[in-house]
Amino acid sequence: MEKSTQECLDNSIFRIKEGISVASKFNAYQIQKVSHYRKFSQIAECRNERTGEILAIKFVKKKFHSQNRREVRILKQLKSLNLPKCYVVNFSDFIKLNDSFTYRGFLYQEFELLDQTLFDYLKKRGDTLKVAELRAIAQQILVALSALKQLGITHTDLKLDNIMLVNHEEQPIKVKLIDFGFACETETLKEKGILHNLAYRAPEITLGLPRDEAIDTWSLGCLLSVLIIMKLLGQPDKKQLDEGTLVSNYFRKVKNGSECSWRFKTLKQYEKKKGAVSRRAHATYDDLTTLDDLFFSQNTNNSTENEDIEAFLDLVKKMLTVDPANRILPDDALKHPFITTEHLDVASDRRYVKKTYLQTHLP
Repeated sequence: MEKSTQECLDNSIFRIKEGISVASKFNAYQIQKVSHYRKFSQIAECRNERTGEILAIKFVKKKFHSQNRREVRILKQLKSLNLPKCYVVNFSDFIKLNDSFTYRGFLYQEFELLDQTLFDYLKKRGDTLKVAELRAIAQQILVALSALKQLGITHTDLKLDNIMLVNHEEQPIKVKLIDFGFACETETLKEKGILHNLAYRAPEITLGLPRDEAIDTWSLGCLLSVLIIMKLLGQPDKKQLDEGTLVSNYFRKVKNGSECSWRFKTLKQYEKKKGAVSRRAHATYDDLTTLDDLFFSQNTNNSTENEDIEAFLDLVKKMLTVDPANRILPDDALKHPFITTEHLDVASDRRYVKKTYLQTHLP
């Protein structure tokens, strides 16, 4: 076992295998199953050999230790944060860090064991979520973003892979925000380069404009859109295009009489600028031109549910406001009718309303 463990933990290999053991100062852990291989780390389901408890252990590559020490520090800050009582939930919206330690040159983080990522769940489900289910997810992540804002922290990597279901069988829509490896103090965002996965990237990042924690709100708007159908983002306004340092990568300036305007580059123009051929992405909704079209292409026969979709669409539009100065704040989003369900007070389908209430008010 000792030899096998040393071989598996070799820096040049960095492949954690089932059956090996690692140890902290007080506990030893036997790896039961490797659940995720990520770019900077591996995550495994482990058994605490002293208590028998099943936990998750994150194994971090040596060259990324400083990044993950920052993650540990942020998670400890979140654990000590007290949110207003009106939110009901507090640290429960973030993954729980139990311990962190080093062993044979690697950094380890011991977490509570969660169920599956939202991405994996959607793959297994094979269908988009219902709008009533989205409310519970939106509410929980908004509370998490509100807490981060209080601490002056921006997650910077909000996506389906970084939201996990706690226990889908017992708590179907209870989720937690995970992976704070790229999180940082909001005041240092200007020093960062390109952030976020492209599908969730706020326009101010793409265009080289000043950024703050509003980039996470944009990402959440994209994520919620993906969960119900797809996202469709609009062109930034002229002021942003004039000021952005990266605008010329995607737009070209066109003269209209005495004035100039910006026009989105064609594929050929973009490829010429970048010197590379682009791969075509999914184009399922090419015939739809607005966010309203996208959402209401799944219109139902239930008038109450359609009212709910309208409220959801209104909130998402506020999250996807191109100018971050006018983008809705997490605290204000938590007071939006879609989250509070006040628009359903006089709805005709009380069965739908009751189901919605139960899904929003999680145990």
